[in-house]
Amino acid sequence: MTSKRTAWVELRNRKLPIAQSVAAGMVGGFVMGLLMQYSTGTMTTIAGLVGMDSLAAAWAVHLMISVVFGVVFGLMLTFTSAGRFLVSTLAMGLLGMTYGIVLWFLAAGFAMPAWLSAMNMVTDPAIPSLDVTGLTIHVLYGLVMAGTYMLVYTMNREEESSKLIGDV
Repeated sequence: MTSKRTAWVELRNRKLPIAQSVAAGMVGGFVMGLLMQYSTGTMTTIAGLVGMDSLAAAWAVHLMISVVFGVVFGLMLTFTSAGRFLVSTLAMGLLGMTYGIVLWFLAAGFAMPAWLSAMNMVTDPAIPSLDVTGLTIHVLYGLVMAGTYMLVYTMNREEESSKLIGDV
């Protein structure tokens, strides 16, 4: 089934809403990027993941990573029991914040410093690289991303319901 708002991909008889996963990752990444750029000044560090140091490269890399994490979140909701949280705003918020904490610990704490070191962008990085500011920003990413996902999901469900009612 295809919707005007959401592109669906059929995976093992389950539908992954690609568009809402991408939108959620993009919106969460945009908010997170603004915080990184204007409150901590660390946005250009992201460009180091691809051996560059420009702000434009940092934004491109950051938004691509954010979209990938949004799609992983969508997969998690589709293929695990976590999808049951879509009925509660509070539960989705908590799930998003928990997802942000996991990303902070794994991606920002371990993967990013190791990758920056491998790219010779930093020498002797602190691994794990865990700080409260990074935690806060990743928790906000997860919260905004989960909220966006739920909003688009709800809008899509309402659209599908109105089509069913209109077809009768």
